[in-house]
Amino acid sequence: QNVLKFYSHSISVHILQLLTIPPLFFTGSDDCTVRIWDVAAQQQVAELKGHTSRVTSVAFDSSGKYLASGERR
Repeated sequence: QNVLKFYSHSISVHILQLLTIPPLFFTGSDDCTVRIWDVAAQQQVAELKGHTSRVTSVAFDSSGKYLASGERR
């Protein structure tokens, strides 16, 4: 059984979205950030700031080129 653990958010993660090519996943958290993770490298590759409330949704277009995120107001 393979289990990978990724640490970085300081508090709860509410949403996770997976992009298969390239293998990335995106997390949204109570810490008001969206983070991008490289599955193959097993590390965070970006932290997106700008939300003023918890991030409750992340989504990307079918090409994987654009990412959108939403927050709770």
